[in-house]
Amino acid sequence: MKGPTALFIFFAMISLTLAGCGADEKSPEEHLAHAVAFQEAGNIDAAIVELKGALKQQPDNPEIRWLLGSLYLASGDGESAEKELQRSLDMGHDPKAIVLLLARAQLLEGKYQPLLDGTENAPTMSGDDQVQLFVLGFRSEEHTSELQSPSGSR
Repeated sequence: MKGPTALFIFFAMISLTLAGCGADEKSPEEHLAHAVAFQEAGNIDAAIVELKGALKQQPDNPEIRWLLGSLYLASGDGESAEKELQRSLDMGHDPKAIVLLLARAQLLEGKYQPLLDGTENAPTMSGDDQVQLFVLGFRSEEHTSELQSPSGSR
């Protein structure tokens, strides 16, 4: 098949393909619903992908960033967790929901001093959250002491 017919079919297929690409574009709410479903099923990586899709459409949504940071933390990626949680905090998300997660991310990264500095937020937290933050701070203090002592090598 050569000539104008082949060219027409070629462009028709490209047009249909491009039209189909946007046809099943998910809304941010659909991405969130899928992320929650994946998280409940234990598929953290797929949930992260869904939340990234939601962020493409709503990059200034602190709730999505908080959820993404939480999932990064659950997957063991402290650096990405800290980045997303800090962005969420900067966008106005409730600090009480972020402080402990941020402290866990910093501990995971080995950022002990920022974690210790963050324990000053404890008086504004609930009793259980205060205890958890102080435990994280204690762990951080142990690591800092090990690093500073002359016999700190393991």
